[in-house]
Amino acid sequence: MVKKRRWLLAAAVLPLILAACTSTAGRPGPGTGTTGTAAGSGSAGPGGLRAVRHVWVIELENQGYAQSFGTPSADPYLATTLPRTGALLENYYAIGHSSAANYIAQVSGQAPDIATQIDCPLWTPFPGQVIAGPYRQVLGEGCVYPAAVPLGSQLSAAGRSWAAYLQDMGNDPGRDRTVATARGPACGHPATWAVDHTQKAEKGDQYAARHDGFTFFASVTASQAFCAAHILSFRPLPGDLARAAATPAFSFIAPDLCNDGHDAPCVTGAPGGLAQADAFLSQWVPTMPNLNSAVYHASFYPCTADNACRGPEPWGVSWITAMFLHGGWDHILGNMLFLAIFGKNVEDAFGPLLYLGFYFAGGFAAMMLQTAMTLLFGTAAEARVPELGASGAIAAVLGAYFLLYPGSRIRTWIFPVFLVRIPAWVFLGAWFLYQLIEASFGLFSASANGGGVAFFAHVGGFVFGLLVTWLLARAGQVAPQELERSIA
Repeated sequence: MVKKRRWLLAAAVLPLILAACTSTAGRPGPGTGTTGTAAGSGSAGPGGLRAVRHVWVIELENQGYAQSFGTPSADPYLATTLPRTGALLENYYAIGHSSAANYIAQVSGQAPDIATQIDCPLWTPFPGQVIAGPYRQVLGEGCVYPAAVPLGSQLSAAGRSWAAYLQDMGNDPGRDRTVATARGPACGHPATWAVDHTQKAEKGDQYAARHDGFTFFASVTASQAFCAAHILSFRPLPGDLARAAATPAFSFIAPDLCNDGHDAPCVTGAPGGLAQADAFLSQWVPTMPNLNSAVYHASFYPCTADNACRGPEPWGVSWITAMFLHGGWDHILGNMLFLAIFGKNVEDAFGPLLYLGFYFAGGFAAMMLQTAMTLLFGTAAEARVPELGASGAIAAVLGAYFLLYPGSRIRTWIFPVFLVRIPAWVFLGAWFLYQLIEASFGLFSASANGGGVAFFAHVGGFVFGLLVTWLLARAGQVAPQELERSIA
């Protein structure tokens, strides 16, 4: 018995039709991508908002706003992925030219002086303890503040946990005077009236004392036990991030002079600069607990496929979970629109069980092509950008529909007022051609980011759907069902 179904009616905006359903990092849109709400956990605070339990400050160097966010292809994780997971705050400025003045101001509110403006090559103490004005500024010139209380000490007084994690600190204790603790080297800083030997990077030790604002304050360093408990190397950082309960309420994270983008090239021969900083962020930020935890745990990371990185789940699991998570309402609604329009008739042709297997296999094929192209032609940072969304599998459904029902007509709304009937082969053919052009263009243009769209996933899914449907049709396993067409 031939199953009959009313002629398919579809209302779609043409830009949405031609836009993607699967994206990686990028601006909000239908697709496999990372987006969502900002990290947060805990009981509800005023107004029903969740209380903020963890704050991370990650220091990067020597790049302005335009360089950092104006060319997303240069730093896709910083410029596209992170803004989508939260909010990008603009119009914030440094208050000094050199590093030390700004790092000190960040953790204390103290204004620059002559010594901090030249990065304190000699750690001279302030001559007195005069504090003036409503902002409690220490008067005079110097590098070691005797009385001002930085943020860390205030957090301790309030019963809040905090730590500064400083990459490469302690690699050479002779340079930074670190002390050995059970959690690794700690409390590294020049002595008062001593020369700062960390002004330049060395192979094996690229730590810079001036990139830690806390140790300029005697209220932190006067007690070695207090200092060692809070001024840490990177050694305990992975363990502290492994569980939310082990993570300090406030974490200050300073990469070394290479990974923070300060040096380019680095003393080790690494490229440094913005690309190095972006790779650092893409490695460490996803490990932070509660930062879009569903996105983090369920997404697929291309770098896990060749063991270049370690994801929260094995890649053999995450390619499945990634298909059931979306970055936002626009993402999931775009995907479900396509599935609702084309999926049922393809299911009628395949039968429920075969269709289910076909859907998952199409998602796998789409994900693997996108992964292969990312690993072959993308950067290490791009391989760490998480992918999620169902549209690779849905692209396979579109490929099957293209072959099974090429003559059916799709009623399409072309913004703002045009309503036309387009044959399915034209409609889907145009969609596929757009994906193919964008995917190919992205290989040769550094400025092509497609808004974070994983175009090769669409191409792979669609081609998979075409080939598998053709093979199954030849074997007599699938056949198009008759569509009853009604024109109303």
